[in-house]
This record gives sequence, C-alpha cells and structure tokens, in this order.
Amino acid sequence: MLLALALLTAYIGWHTMPLAQRLDVLERDRLELRDRLLAEIEKLHGEIDGLRVGLAPLPRPPDRSPSEGSSRVEGRGDASSSSPTSASPAPAPQTARVDLFAAERFLSRRLFPEDTSLALAMLEGLPPAEIARRSRHSLAYVNAKGVQIERQLAAAPDTPPEILAAIRAAVARARKAE
Repeated sequence: MLLALALLTAYIGWHTMPLAQRLDVLERDRLELRDRLLAEIEKLHGEIDGLRVGLAPLPRPPDRSPSEGSSRVEGRGDASSSSPTSASPAPAPQTARVDLFAAERFLSRRLFPEDTSLALAMLEGLPPAEIARRSRHSLAYVNAKGVQIERQLAAAPDTPPEILAAIRAAVARARKAE
C-alpha cells in the first residue's frame, strides 16, 4: 500500500512539474510585459508633460497686466529681463514661469489633496474670492490655508524656488485683497 501511494505521488509530481515550469514561464512573460508597459507609460508621461509645457505659456499673457501685453509676447523667453524694470509687476512673471504640471506633481507629493488644489489655484493666479467660491470655503479660510501652505513649502528643503516665490506672491496678493 505504501509503495502504491509513493508511486501515485511520483506520478502526480511528474505530471505537475511541467505545469509549474509553464506557470513560471508565464509569470516571467507577464512581468516582462508589465515592465515594458510601465516604461512605455513613463515615456508617454514625459512626452505629455513636454507638450503641456510647450502649450502652457499660450493662455497666460492675456490674464496678466494688459499694459505689458505686447512687451511680454516679444520677450516671453526672457521674463527675467522685464522683472527688474518695475517693482509692481514682479509677481506676475514669477507665476508665469511656474510649470503647473511639475508644480502639481510636486505639490501632490507634499500636501494633502485639498491643499494641493488650493495651491494650484493660487499658482494659476486666481483671485482669492474665486478660490474660496470654487473650494466652497470662506475667504479667511483660503487666506489662512495659503499662509499655512507657504510655511510648509518654505520649511521643505526640496521646494523649487519658483513654486515658493509664486505661492508667496499669491499670499501677498491675498493679503492686499483683504
């Protein structure tokens, strides 16, 4: 009886061994395909970000100061040369230089989702009253959150300076609006 049980076990093992090898081959193929797809997804994300960066400056010039509209279109590539000439429009070129998609990626890793949406609205240059309306919060809440976000980003060692400068400019505009 013991011999029959041993033979039966060996027979089952002999038949399942090729199945286990096939499963291993299928698993390796699946992992290889997954790696290729992830690499392709990353490549496409890079291309999409590149296209978005190329398209991002087009809608921005009209919503900033209309008196500088023609000079900003000509000198769009060199926004730093127009910054030192006048003190009041300095925050506008800083916010125009922020890549919103890179900022969204950075802020979503650093902040809570609601704080990220408020910070992105500030980076887009929306007035505090509009941010409050869209987020369904009070103006005081939006201003307080802006200060809190500014402090959090200032304390973070890896915050890009253009994002921090744009948030600071938005908070300063919100304080002036009060």
